[in-house]
Amino acid sequence: MDAFLYAIPDWLLFILIVGGSVGLAWAGTVLLRRRTTAPTDEKHNEVAGFIFATVGVIYAVLLAFTVIIVLEQHLAAESAVSQEAAALITVAHDTSSFPEPARGQVHDQLRAYAQFVINDEWRTIDEGTLERERVGAPYPRSTPCGASTEASPQAKWTPIPRTVWTT
Repeated sequence: MDAFLYAIPDWLLFILIVGGSVGLAWAGTVLLRRRTTAPTDEKHNEVAGFIFATVGVIYAVLLAFTVIIVLEQHLAAESAVSQEAAALITVAHDTSSFPEPARGQVHDQLRAYAQFVINDEWRTIDEGTLERERVGAPYPRSTPCGASTEASPQAKWTPIPRTVWTT
């Protein structure tokens, strides 16, 4: 069901939801008016006013909770992206004192990882097609000779071995 909703353009989904709601309310009103007669008592109008006020308050509270939840999710995602970017920058900065072959390899892998996240993961999250198994999938990385290769699904990510550099 989610894939169907994501396939519809936003403007059309908006028109369908709003137009469908208005059309359903109109059809319900027309059918109700044909089956029943309008009450002539004044006290029914007062009760209807209280009912509408109660429904309006409940709707406002639910809408406020929805907005707050969406805002919190947005801020959490923004925070996660900022923390990951800060971690990448920290690793890149920490490796600036490495000798050239290791430093270049680490920077290439960091660049490949950042490009993978931006170009692939963010796109699949935006499309709503992110699969749980794919979250831990290896990303495209550079070979020791510098040529970029696409990692196969069977490949495992191999970190650069730790080396203690002494001067």
